[in-house]
Amino acid sequence: MISMLAPLLSAAASATRLIAPQVTRVAAMLNMANPTARGEQREVERAAQAVGVQALFFDVRDADGLKRSLDAAVAEGADALLINSEAVAMANRDAIINFAWKHRLPAMYSAREYTEGGGLVSYGVNYRDLYHRAASYAAKILKGAKPGELPIERPTKFSLVINVRAATAQGHSIPSDLLLRTDELIR
Repeated sequence: MISMLAPLLSAAASATRLIAPQVTRVAAMLNMANPTARGEQREVERAAQAVGVQALFFDVRDADGLKRSLDAAVAEGADALLINSEAVAMANRDAIINFAWKHRLPAMYSAREYTEGGGLVSYGVNYRDLYHRAASYAAKILKGAKPGELPIERPTKFSLVINVRAATAQGHSIPSDLLLRTDELIR
């Protein structure tokens, strides 16, 4: 999963930077108890450096920690958010989106559910494609394939989704070159 994260974060950071060029400090919400968190942190740092912003990290393990971390991010001068699709974040996505709106923070999310709910931009795994591929695995097993002998596959299709209403309401313009790369626009 970590090796896939670098291009995802680079694309996320680039999209956010194109929409909100004034961003200098991005707050990343990570569950540091998750074994993948340290690798994610390194990749966020690399992506942030690549687009010339400073990454701030906040440990989010529950709803109260999320609230404290979001407040701390604003207090520390974050002017954008990077939200992953951990269970705590997904369960509190409305609160995160409302926080971003209240504080006028451009936010990049890792799942399209956020942009459907009013968030600005998401870039992540295309779950519809992933579910179709999972179904093909199930079909192979039902036809007699041994699960342990099937290769492990990584997601291959990712979607960039921009909520045009949110961008307009927050005063962001979307550059035409980014629009051309967008998989879906929510109007």
